[in-house]
Amino acid sequence: MSTTAVISGTWKLESWLTEVVETKERLKIFGEHPDGYIIFTGDGRTFALLTAEGRKPVKSEADQISAFSTVVAYTGRYRIEGETLITTVDVSADPAWVGIELIRYFKCEGDRLEITTAPFVSTKPNLALGDKLLQSFLVWKRDTSEL
Repeated sequence: MSTTAVISGTWKLESWLTEVVETKERLKIFGEHPDGYIIFTGDGRTFALLTAEGRKPVKSEADQISAFSTVVAYTGRYRIEGETLITTVDVSADPAWVGIELIRYFKCEGDRLEITTAPFVSTKPNLALGDKLLQSFLVWKRDTSEL
């Protein structure tokens, strides 16, 4: 079975930890229970939507800013090189991501997918992390729910 076939499908976010590379400080930047899904199609497209816990309906400009700051959403073409997953982003909630390559390292065992990001600097001003180099560790479970 090809690696693409192994990760193809829909995955539900189980956990998300982010580490400050220099200090090894671990942060739950989207809370204890973030929510999200990532989908990998067999023909090489991915779509990811991740949200922080405790988001509120938008009723003001401040709410709108908060809503944008507590979501990660993107889609693009992906390719696999060994244990590296590379996504070329073509649409994103954050325009700064369009056209970039997201480098991720992955391990898939059965219905569990672990994804580790390459070190990055956050573009989310609400995190107040400045130019600190970060790395995220995400665990996903294959979504086997039926309609």
